[in-house]
Parts: sequence; C-alpha cells; structure tokens
Amino acid sequence: MVDLKLEIPESFFEEEVREGFFVSSEMKKVWAVELDLLNEFMRVCNKYGIKYYTAAGTTIGALRHGGFIPWDDDIDVMMTREEYRKLEKIASKEFCYPYFWQTEATDPESFRVHAQLRNSLTTGILVNEFEGKYKFNQGIFLDVFPLDYIPDDETIRKKYFSELVKKKKRMTRYLHITLRFIKREISIKQFVKRIVHFLLTVGVSEQTQYKVMRKYYDDFDNSIQSYATKNTDTVCYLISKPGEEKCIWDKKWLETTIEVPFEMLKVPVPIGYESLLRKQYGEWKTPSQQPTMHGEVIFDVDKSYKEYIQTKKDY
Repeated sequence: MVDLKLEIPESFFEEEVREGFFVSSEMKKVWAVELDLLNEFMRVCNKYGIKYYTAAGTTIGALRHGGFIPWDDDIDVMMTREEYRKLEKIASKEFCYPYFWQTEATDPESFRVHAQLRNSLTTGILVNEFEGKYKFNQGIFLDVFPLDYIPDDETIRKKYFSELVKKKKRMTRYLHITLRFIKREISIKQFVKRIVHFLLTVGVSEQTQYKVMRKYYDDFDNSIQSYATKNTDTVCYLISKPGEEKCIWDKKWLETTIEVPFEMLKVPVPIGYESLLRKQYGEWKTPSQQPTMHGEVIFDVDKSYKEYIQTKKDY
C-alpha cells in the first residue's frame, strides 16, 4: 500500500461489520488514503485560515457513525466560493506530490466543475469513464465543492436558475460528445446528436474543440458567481443541479462549525447541520443504504492510475 502522512493504527485495517454492513480490509485501505487526503486538505486550510465544512454523506457519517457511512467510498467537503478562491491561489504550491489539486485550470479535460484533491500514486477511476482515453489525474480523490450565493427573491431566483441550466446543459453536452466519447450503449437521440456534432466538427482540431469547450465552461463558471459580491442570505450547490430545492440553504446554517470525530480525525460540521441535512436528505438519522452519486469506482491503493490503465492495455 502507498505510504501515507497520516498515522493510521493497524487495527483500522481489520475487516468488520458496521451497521450490519461488511467492510472489507481492502475498502479500509481506500478509506485510509481518503483520510490522508482529508488530513492534508485540513492542514493546508488551517494554515491559511480558510473556512471549510464537511458535506453530504461525510457530514452524516461524522454525526451518525463517528466516521465513514459503512457503505460509502468517498469524502466530501464544501466551502463558500470566496474561501474556494483563496484555496485555489495557494493550492498548487501547498499540495505537493503525490497530492494533486485538480481543477480545470491545473488539469485540462478533467471538467468536474468542482475541485478534487488526488493521490497520484493510487487509482480511483469512475467506471463510466474507464473506457475513455483521458489524460487527467485519476488517483483516489477527495471532493471539494464550492457554494455560491443566489438571489433571495424567488421570482428572480427562478429566472437565474433557468439561465444557468441552459448554460450547464450546453457545457455538459459538448463535454460528453467531444471529450468523453465513451464506448457504451446510448439512445437513438444521443446517437443522432453525436453524428450531427461529428459532421459539424469534422476537420476541426481537438485543440480548437477544446477551446470551445473551455469557453462554455468559463461562461458557466462566471455566471454562477453573479451574486458573489451581493448581500444575499441564501447559498446553493450551483455546480450540481442549479435550482434543486434541497440544495438551497440559509447561510446562517454555515456561520460557524462544531468539531466532530471522523475515524481518527476531528472535522468541522456546519452549525446548522440539523436543518441542512433534513432539507437535503429528509430523515437522515435513520441508516438507509443509498448508491453513491458518482457511481462505481475502480480502486487500487497499490498502483498509480497510470500503471493500472497500462496494465489493462497490456491484456
């Protein structure tokens, strides 16, 4: 297994049953890499006074299990766009190999619209991306989501969301057709779109197509920061699904944090976690196994993603 900065007791790697769910020693190794990423992320943020919070299943795991939800396979954190920009400025110099701060600016073609902190000596490839010939870093990751301010007025908000949805659809449609042509079954409608796109771009260099994709990306990225300097009381996961009600929160829920154990670490949970989680998940205190949002992941803690991909090519 790859060397980690974080000291993890040997007992942590033992297989166990949590909440009736079997957790293998192999998954524990993946968790260990992710905990190491979280520890490094917290080190850098704390050094520069950058405010951040646990997010999604990581918040639930901390509050309900004192660590990972037994069937979860990743760690999520979030921060306001203002704090996110602060981190972007110093991330590349602070996160040193094998840690890698991944955004569209640092790793072209990754196009996550949010950041990921990766361990370059490991493998964490999304199954639905495995057949793509991607050049971006695909080590085990920590997801970092920016939160953006949105209009408080519902009428203005709906119009704002409508424009964002159009821009995101244009961006993601171009992304999936141009840069991520994955070999899998697609609908007739999707097939026709790809044929039309091919005819429109035949003879156009990949570099030129990438510039178009970048233009769409920047347009969306700039739009979601429209209210960054305005005095609004509402924040949202705009990069996920613009306008999704469950991801629209009162900023006072994020005013301060409380420290909660997460495995062998202590993590900052939003002070308004009860209201936030109830709105996002409903009855979050009762365990209910759910699939992860990113889908199945190919993990390997002994091989870098480059080695893993090359190994598969050799067979």
